[in-house]
Amino acid sequence: MSLADRAPAALYHRVVVWLLFLILLTPLAGTLLYSLSTSWSASILPDGLTLKWYLALWGDQRFLNAFGQSLLVCFGALALSVVLILPLLFVVHYHFPKLDGLMNILILLPFAVPPVVSSVGLLQLYGSGPLAMTGTPWILIGCYFTIALPFMYRAITNNLQAINLPDLMDAAHL
Repeated sequence: MSLADRAPAALYHRVVVWLLFLILLTPLAGTLLYSLSTSWSASILPDGLTLKWYLALWGDQRFLNAFGQSLLVCFGALALSVVLILPLLFVVHYHFPKLDGLMNILILLPFAVPPVVSSVGLLQLYGSGPLAMTGTPWILIGCYFTIALPFMYRAITNNLQAINLPDLMDAAHL
């Protein structure tokens, strides 16, 4: 295929990609425009734009408390994932590389189980026992950890395979 033949195909692919971006970004732009409007009733565009809604939002103590709780849950789940997954992957990749296949199967279980079943199971797991977490942000941290687990595992294991961990550890021992 010559360069002249590839130009129309490349243009077509770019148009398709930009059209897809436009389709995906239109609801976000509409939501942003609606949140900045003073009122929007019978026209295609709002009557005016203002930032007073955002200023009122950041001045509301209930929002700030909810935002702080959301950050706690987010960073708590990330910290739990890193603290548990990184040492586990190091041990699996360095000492037990044959377990990588089993780990790949186990790590995909959150996707294989239907969400309703997993939510009932997680509620029973986190809601009973010595550390009952029902009604606390800690139950969300546990649930988000379960959801983020496959993504963290895949990212870290790909990087550990790329750096050739056994050779690096042998070099470190020297």
